[in-house]
Amino acid sequence: MMGIKWVAVALSLSTATPAAAQALFGWSGSWEITQDRGSCTLRHVAKDPAATEIAITRWTRGWMHVSLAAKATGWPFDPATSPRLLLIVDGVAFSRGSESLSGDAVRNGFTTSLWGEDFTKLLAARTIIFRSYPSEREVSLTLPPSAFAERDLERCLADARIKERGSGATVVTPPRLRGRQENLMTPDDYPGSAIRTQTSGTVTVRLTVTAYGYASDCAVIASSGSEVLDKATCGIYSRRARFEPALDAQGRATAGSYGFTKQWVAPPLPPVMYAPSTIKR
Repeated sequence: MMGIKWVAVALSLSTATPAAAQALFGWSGSWEITQDRGSCTLRHVAKDPAATEIAITRWTRGWMHVSLAAKATGWPFDPATSPRLLLIVDGVAFSRGSESLSGDAVRNGFTTSLWGEDFTKLLAARTIIFRSYPSEREVSLTLPPSAFAERDLERCLADARIKERGSGATVVTPPRLRGRQENLMTPDDYPGSAIRTQTSGTVTVRLTVTAYGYASDCAVIASSGSEVLDKATCGIYSRRARFEPALDAQGRATAGSYGFTKQWVAPPLPPVMYAPSTIKR
């Protein structure tokens, strides 16, 4: 997670509640931690004096996502004024936090996106303000410290990874790939360095598939002879492949494995274009 350079953050204002499949993992101060199918959610619900309820949620399954959900109950913005909404975090306006709100959006919620450093700001936020204009109405909330909650979120994830083994019994029915293998890669996925060196090869990899149908590990079984192509194969299939999980004799989901063989054929280099020389006379 530390290597992420930019992440999309959805700000969803809706009346959605946590999925019934989630189980309460515990509390860290005023932050609620729930666990659901290999992912963990950190959630805090705050209310302003007008009874507008906003839930700040962070969930992760090896990647991070942060959302703010505001219930329509008590929402102070008047749809008749066609307001625009500005998100202010610790006194600083988000660069992409301004959105026009329709009547339905005010009543039922809307979605926008934030990028880059805004993601880091939101994770570390102590104060969040939603301000509409031209009416200049706003909702202001103070967030509790989340340092210990971050630690407890990692504990939840460690526990979830253990549970992803499912029943742990012997596999009777192996995992089944959702979709077609050829749709998992495009010509644009060919590593640029391998194109420049005209490197080709065939690599066979084996993914460890969790009881929830995600790849948790990748091993190279037969190398292409190129470390670049081997790493690209593992990385792309691990990120994109989704599976129907393996089943044991009782039909329960369990961890299994799935193999891929990928033949890389380097595309030809583009012709080198030379400009005609200019001779001065």
